[in-house]
Parts: sequence; structure tokens; C-alpha cells
Amino acid sequence: MTHGADKRDSRMSFEKEVFHNLKKTYDKLTFELHELFNKHGITLVQFDVLESIKNAGKRGLPLLQIGEKMISRQPDVTRIVDRLEDMGFVARKRDTMDRRVVFVKISRSGLTLCEELEGLLNDIHTDQFIHLSKKELEFFNHILVKIRGRANPSTNVVELSKLGASTSYDSKK
Repeated sequence: MTHGADKRDSRMSFEKEVFHNLKKTYDKLTFELHELFNKHGITLVQFDVLESIKNAGKRGLPLLQIGEKMISRQPDVTRIVDRLEDMGFVARKRDTMDRRVVFVKISRSGLTLCEELEGLLNDIHTDQFIHLSKKELEFFNHILVKIRGRANPSTNVVELSKLGASTSYDSKK
């Protein structure tokens, strides 16, 4: 006789295993990125800020919006921007209409660094996923988006069945 608690405990431990595998995979994939950025005197988080500012266009990005645009949440964006400004990669300018708003704009050297790193990053990412087919990458990406969107059911993602995958988990497989 199987108890409901036994079933829940085994499911919880499997979900924990999945979480740990995801974390280990993240650590392994980002290790190469940390090495690359260290060689260029910046961190992964600083590059994330630079990309966010660069993608905002010529006007730059209000300081308070930078954290919203980043891939990973950072509580101390001001300190990160301070450091990037000290390195000459960004510049700040108060808005002429609203002095409370400070825009952060990428400098020429920041833009050059981003362009140089983007090519190297593309090579690293290609190498990291070379052993997966296009269909496997699409499926994996869908699952990651679906996990992140669990708190927002309206997230529009491609259906698993369109990727040739089962939409339900069959424990017998």
C-alpha cells in the first residue's frame, strides 16, 4: 500500500534533483563567461548592465530602469553604474526636463567592449550547445520560458506539441 505522503516525498525529491541539475548547468555554462569577462576587466553583471544601456539607444536609459532591463536582478544598480563610469564605459546625464531623472549612456569605449565581447560570446554559446539539435534547443528554451512564466499564466509560449514533444508527463517512459 502506497501512502500519499510517500508519493509527494518522491516527487519533491525529483523536483529538487531537477532544480540542482539546472543550477549545476547554470554554473557550468557561466564559468566560461566569468573567465571571458575577467580577461576584459568586467563582471557578468557589469556586462549585463552595459548591454541593457546599449540596447536602449542613443539617449541611454534612466538609472532607475536599468534593473528592470537586466537579465538577472540586482539590488544595487547604482553601485554597478558607478564602477562602469569609473572605468569609462558609461556616462550619466541629468534630464533637462526633470532633474530627478538621470540617464546613463554607453560611451564609445563601452560600445567597443560590447561589440568585441558579443562575437566572443556567440562563439562560446555555439560551442556550449553544439551537441543539441535545433529542435532540442527550441524545446529546452520553451521549457525554461514555461518555468519562468509559471507565475504569469498569460505568458505566450509555443505549445510543446508544435515542437514534436508530448504535452503530458508519462511516468512509464
